[in-house]
Amino acid sequence: MAFSLKSSAMGFLCSLLLSCGKKEEAAKPAPVPPEVTSLTLESLTPAAGAIVSRTSTLTAQLKYSLADGETSSDGYRVAILFASTTSNSTFSVGSNNVTLPNRKGTLTLQYPLSLIWDRTNPAPAHPITCYYYLQRVSGNTSTVIAQTPAQTFTE
Repeated sequence: MAFSLKSSAMGFLCSLLLSCGKKEEAAKPAPVPPEVTSLTLESLTPAAGAIVSRTSTLTAQLKYSLADGETSSDGYRVAILFASTTSNSTFSVGSNNVTLPNRKGTLTLQYPLSLIWDRTNPAPAHPITCYYYLQRVSGNTSTVIAQTPAQTFTE
């Protein structure tokens, strides 16, 4: 018993002596996550789920951010598009977008539902469902680089 207590004490002293003079390693800063392109719906009036009609106007407050590596010689825009009766298809008519003035910020996009309500080709799916897309513009085409979840209304 005395021997095991003596060897335990000796082991403890050795570990203390061995750790003397070691430099403490400086804490490494947490890695900064890469910036990503994003689009967030901050508010929507009327709110998703609310009753809308052809006389309703959707007003969205959106927060956007372009990643540092995101580049386009023709700029960026946020657009509202609506689910169509054609499967996996969206559409919009009229002035449906806002050109981004900065790489980060907030914007307001208003859209009167009268522009799409009675259309037949393409026709809006009912209940009305819309999406907000952050698009990279290139000539006459655009590519969706971020989007909000679907916003569906009651009729």
